[in-house]
Amino acid sequence: MSDETMELNEKGLARTGSLCSPDPHDQLLTAFNDRDFDNFQKILTTGVKNAYVDPNFWFDDPHHCTLLDLACRKASSSQYVRCLLSCGADPNKVNSVRKKAPLHFAVELGDISIVNLLIHDNRTDVNKLDGTGSTALHAAARSSNIDVMIALLSQPKINVNIANRKGLTPMHVAASQGTEEAVLCLLQHHNIDIDNFKTAQGKSARDLILENFPELDSKLPTVKDGESGEDLGKVNNLFNLLHKHEEETFVRAIQINTDAINDNDGFHTFLQYACDFGMFYTVGHLLRLGADPNGTHSANRTTPIMLAAYKGYYNIVRLLVQNDCTKYNPINGETVLHCVIKGSTDVHVPLGASKEDRDHYKCMDILLKGVPGHKLNINCGDIKGNTPLHYAAKLNNKEFILLLLTSGAYVGQRNALGEPALADVSPKIFEKYLDDCLTTNDKLPREDNYEIIFRYNFLAPPKVQKHEDITSSRAMLQIESNMKGMDEPTDEVISETEPLLYMSRSSDLRPLLKHPVLTSFLHLKWHRIRCFFYCNLTFYIFFWMFLTAYILTTYAAMKPEDDKPNSNHSSTNKSFMKRSTQESIPEAMGDGFKFFVLWLLVAFSLLVLIIRELFQLTVSPLRYFANPENWLEVCLIGVTLSILFCQSCVNSRHQISAVAILLSWAELVLLIGRHPALSTNIEMLKTVSWNFLKFLAWYSILIIAFALSFFTLFSDSETEGDENFFVDPATSVFKTVVMLTGEFDAGSIPFVTHPGTSHILFVLFVFLIAIVLFNLLNGLAVSDTQSIRADAELVGYVSRVKLVTYVESLVMGTPTPYRGFINKLQKLFCCLPRLDCCMVSYGCLRIFSHRINLFPDLYPDCEVRILPNQASRIEMFSRGHKRKRQEIDEDSENVFHDCYAMSMDPVIVKAAKEVLVRKVEATEIQSRGDPFVLLEACCKELKNYTNILSSSPTSQSDADSSSLFTTPLKADNSKLILDLSRRLDEYKLVLDRLVRNSEKTEYQMSKLLKQIEKSRIIGSSSSDDNQ
Repeated sequence: MSDETMELNEKGLARTGSLCSPDPHDQLLTAFNDRDFDNFQKILTTGVKNAYVDPNFWFDDPHHCTLLDLACRKASSSQYVRCLLSCGADPNKVNSVRKKAPLHFAVELGDISIVNLLIHDNRTDVNKLDGTGSTALHAAARSSNIDVMIALLSQPKINVNIANRKGLTPMHVAASQGTEEAVLCLLQHHNIDIDNFKTAQGKSARDLILENFPELDSKLPTVKDGESGEDLGKVNNLFNLLHKHEEETFVRAIQINTDAINDNDGFHTFLQYACDFGMFYTVGHLLRLGADPNGTHSANRTTPIMLAAYKGYYNIVRLLVQNDCTKYNPINGETVLHCVIKGSTDVHVPLGASKEDRDHYKCMDILLKGVPGHKLNINCGDIKGNTPLHYAAKLNNKEFILLLLTSGAYVGQRNALGEPALADVSPKIFEKYLDDCLTTNDKLPREDNYEIIFRYNFLAPPKVQKHEDITSSRAMLQIESNMKGMDEPTDEVISETEPLLYMSRSSDLRPLLKHPVLTSFLHLKWHRIRCFFYCNLTFYIFFWMFLTAYILTTYAAMKPEDDKPNSNHSSTNKSFMKRSTQESIPEAMGDGFKFFVLWLLVAFSLLVLIIRELFQLTVSPLRYFANPENWLEVCLIGVTLSILFCQSCVNSRHQISAVAILLSWAELVLLIGRHPALSTNIEMLKTVSWNFLKFLAWYSILIIAFALSFFTLFSDSETEGDENFFVDPATSVFKTVVMLTGEFDAGSIPFVTHPGTSHILFVLFVFLIAIVLFNLLNGLAVSDTQSIRADAELVGYVSRVKLVTYVESLVMGTPTPYRGFINKLQKLFCCLPRLDCCMVSYGCLRIFSHRINLFPDLYPDCEVRILPNQASRIEMFSRGHKRKRQEIDEDSENVFHDCYAMSMDPVIVKAAKEVLVRKVEATEIQSRGDPFVLLEACCKELKNYTNILSSSPTSQSDADSSSLFTTPLKADNSKLILDLSRRLDEYKLVLDRLVRNSEKTEYQMSKLLKQIEKSRIIGSSSSDDNQ
């Protein structure tokens, strides 16, 4: 294999196809299927030489194999196998789906030429195991292919006594499933052992031969007493000890043969097997002896810690977490956290696996608290994009959800279907977590330095690792990264209010927007984006003023006789046309300089408006077209352009100007209505209008029916002096809609034309439409208005979320659709230049996006501190913040560089205090539990501490013989003892409080009983006196 090819494979690079250059791997597959060897050889050798073809490229559905696997499974493909091997194809690569190596495929095919090519390659391991622990010789013995067996047995490195996971050697297979010739062929090997390997039924190979081929008794070798048990098949013997759960014997044996500590049985390594079956004793010794904590077999890529976590063996997980060499990279998109959650739903325990010390919650707790965040990505998604929080929410597991959220899981992470992790979280559970996000600094509420801490780590977008596309004139290389789970800082900017926007659209989660944690976050975001809001509003107000003044002053400059309909028509048109054709040069009009300046101001502000709209369109095209308000702005731009520059719009100028005034003023109302103080009013207008339209859309059928009926009755009527509004269907509909408001003008309706019928029809219209429908609409409007006013606070917060998200979309953009479209074009046309230079991640808008974001400067704490007794002043940085105060003060882009004097809304602070009080009350109520239950919990925890302490080595000699832990754990004993002492003190305080409460309750109850008895005596004496 060339150096270039090795470099290609190490980097995990593969060429992708485009219209300019098709994928060479697809071309190779096509050439192989078409049996075009010349083209196949040319593409392969050229591609490997130039490092854009991987000879071990994996083909997905429907093949699920490499080209070498495919060639070894198809007859008469020896020349393809030779070509692939010469170009660097790996003959030992186990197929991850079929769990077999190329040699297994070739032996099953029975093509001796392919088998010879593989076994004569110096890289081929003739003893390679498949997923069942069988070698190629097992397969040859099963099929009784003598030629293949002879070729395999001729290899000096062949081991004829390897037992598979069922304990069967090739001789067992040949004796039970093969032929007499296969048995004789194996008997000719000088190292054959037919006595020391036995099946689950206790039968050796000799027993099976005598049972099925008794005529071969004279040809069997003499009995070997235990020779191969020590000299041959050592790995299989070791695995047999694990199968029998003889852990102590296994540990003694593996200490003698430490070179085999990372060997496998074709599916498990020793450590994988021990972790999968809960062998805590074995795992401890394997790690102490230097076993690779990340070692796997190619047929089973699940790491040991993932196997233990799936089964819930928390003690084993703790051992692996304490090992500094343990890695937590995702396998097939899944992390160890996914395994914990999925394993918690699997109640099935495999035969032979330990059922003790299984607790998936403890596994999760150990992983999240013991593994640094840069090693284990809590927000890593699987192949479907689901994070651990997605799975925990779907299971509605309160403990997992709260633990993940507390550890920093991002609630806005979306899966492949676009569903955020928050979608399935129960509102009660999420509210409980929001309450936990409010804490204090343990000072008394009356002290000046009393602080309320707001934690926002669940809203902090994860730092997504970004991979640059690698392009060249010859090929496009795509990184197949194995570091998907790494949490590395990037310049990728993600909206911080995306989770809140989803909550505002969810009927279940929307009420939680009133929680002080979320309202305080919105308060901070509003202070960050309000400058953009006010700048945008100020600009539009100037545009609105200039446009309105221009339209009105233009009409004011027109002579009254120009608008008279009965004046000299030709002269009027001539005068109007003359003025209109000169409209682009307003100096020709009266007060020319004034009109010219006004025209320039309108034109300039229109240009700025167009630039703003183009900016929005470029940054977020899908969001732009999905917003109806943007369509209103586009219409306004078109109308304004017609007013300023269209010389052919003379006859319709009045109409265009009227439309321009209406659109510009409507846009002003919508912009002002985005302000939090006015959001409720504009929300009522939008809600009522939309509900009216939906309501009328259904009843419009009935309204049109009345309109057509009136047209049929009154279209031929002749009226004197009054205009007939029913001469055609269009005017009939217009008149009917006007009548809907109560403006009947019954005197102008010609009832005399069709008396009786017209009267009945008109009465029905008045009853059904004017009375019933109109009052229904009024009731609907009143109901909507009352519901909005009843929850005006929530409506205001929803509007603020929409406003902040809108500004973020302008400043930061949502470039995903745009970028995805460009990437698809670049894949199809490799000659296209890079067109993503205007994206946020490339720095064009970085100055704006960093201006409105909170979290880059709140990392790693993601919290703010409020001083309620100091006018609710906001203190941004805690004592534990990693950044120095001096560095923060010098940072010109500090998120709160001008906000040290900023204070939190008193309403939010009051709500936060109420939550804290409620938490304290709930804690007190919970602490008054059953003392016997508390004592039981105390005893259970003390037992756990005792087990941990007793398992620690007391001397170096003990550590060498029976300890499961390494030296670093002994240093932790002092911490365990201190933790134990602290827990004992806590339990003592709680129990003392329970005793005092019990004594107080007993005293109060006795006092109450005495009072009741006294009242009873007084009552009975009064009754006697009355009698």
